[in-house]
Amino acid sequence: MSSILNEVSLNVNVKIDEKVLEDNYQFSSFSVIDNDLTNLEDLPSDDIDGNLNGSLSTDVFETLNKKKLLIVFYNTLMRSKFYYLLDSATKVNVTDYYYFERQIYQLNIKKENGITINSSKPKFRAGINAVNEHVLSIYFQPSKIYERFQYYLTFEERASQNSCHIAIERGEQDIEVPYDKLESLKTLSKNVVDIFISIFDDQDLIRKEKVKFKEGIYKKIITLP
Repeated sequence: MSSILNEVSLNVNVKIDEKVLEDNYQFSSFSVIDNDLTNLEDLPSDDIDGNLNGSLSTDVFETLNKKKLLIVFYNTLMRSKFYYLLDSATKVNVTDYYYFERQIYQLNIKKENGITINSSKPKFRAGINAVNEHVLSIYFQPSKIYERFQYYLTFEERASQNSCHIAIERGEQDIEVPYDKLESLKTLSKNVVDIFISIFDDQDLIRKEKVKFKEGIYKKIITLP
């Protein structure tokens, strides 16, 4: 199996010895199913002289649920399909990344009670260590996959979603509260401003996560006139 960033599908290829199959069993397709045995989905598949090929579109991982890879055979005598958990005789441990709806996701394929596929957002550590009326002391440690992108601390007025951005870097840093910019976001007599880490690829937003206070304590620390 292989995947490359920007590809829209994964190719699945299995070589099978037809001698191990009974005559009344025919390859039907590959399938995936969620780990809780829901959301069964057949994949586009074909059989070329015993080389079984399937195509796994990345939009299958939209729910980010862990999935198992299945192989499906049709029994011509019973006229029904049989689903089998696909396994490997050797260790499988693949990690790669792909784009889906302008965001980057990490794909992990492992031999774990069968071939298991797990999709998730790359690791992203960010938060506020300390705060006062003038300065936010933040930490920011994104996955290396984001190295070539631009990072910002985003202030967003909740009702209107008006926002402003301040460029930041990896690591710990102190950010002055931009009261002049926050004033321009106001649309109501009382306004709530949320704080996010935003990652851009030039003009395209590829990830946005709300910043949390390290100790989990939430309080009003910025007051707009």
